[in-house]
Amino acid sequence: MFIFSNYTFYSQSYYRHSNDMACSISSGERGLMVNCTGCCLLPRPFETHNRSGRKDYYLLYMCRGKMNVLSSEGLKTMHAGQFITFYPEREYRYAGSGNTEIVYFWAHFTGTDTGKILEDFGMTDRKIFDAGVSDDIIRKFGLLFSEFIRKDEYFESASASVLESILVSLARLSSKKPAGAAPNPSEKIFASLLYIHRNYYKEILLEELADIEHLSPSRYRAVFRKYAGLSPMEYIISLRIKRACELIRHSDLAIKEIAESVGWHDQLYFSRIFKNKTGYPPSAYRNIPDVL
Repeated sequence: MFIFSNYTFYSQSYYRHSNDMACSISSGERGLMVNCTGCCLLPRPFETHNRSGRKDYYLLYMCRGKMNVLSSEGLKTMHAGQFITFYPEREYRYAGSGNTEIVYFWAHFTGTDTGKILEDFGMTDRKIFDAGVSDDIIRKFGLLFSEFIRKDEYFESASASVLESILVSLARLSSKKPAGAAPNPSEKIFASLLYIHRNYYKEILLEELADIEHLSPSRYRAVFRKYAGLSPMEYIISLRIKRACELIRHSDLAIKEIAESVGWHDQLYFSRIFKNKTGYPPSAYRNIPDVL
């Protein structure tokens, strides 16, 4: 048994076909297809060595302990929080001494888009990356296991979606910026952007957004503009107008009701801003062919 945060995992394996425990399949039927997945707990010495490799791709994510792995740079020690991807028909080899319990999650997958997906994420063959032991990734593996248990008519799409989400999380957590490189502006204001998108219809002050990111109002405004090309208030107005456009075109709400639902209680003021941003008064916009 392995307990991490609120999740408890045992050694477990899930296969696409119950009568094919190897499940080494190369398929071009889909862009991404998960063949099998699972979690390994290994308390004793072991070695896995496949000289000819598999027909599919193999993701291995360490969560506890360490083991020796044949990487693209030769035999390396792989620690908790690290992951490696073995490409098809490539030798793979890893072993544990048995001095400490080893826990790792794994998935075998195939598909016409798989190589491009891994290339986009920089996950080259047998290269070890450090993502850290992540509650989010472990939770997503649990979701992947659930899809194999459920295995309903949505299984193919659902399992592929969860696996791609795991790969995205691993890529984000393991990405390294060159020394001295400036962080993406969105990283500095992500929490406040989330707050804006959830509360755009309410009164939002610049000061409260700056407090969320622990920045001064002037510094926050500068960082925000660098990311969005707009001031925070202009960004909020743009969200309100986009939502108003949706409601005008796809609901039978009165203009006054729409104005209030997106944060303006003065209908005349809303109409003036709406026309300024779209070129059309709200009352006419409903009958105009799609323009935005």
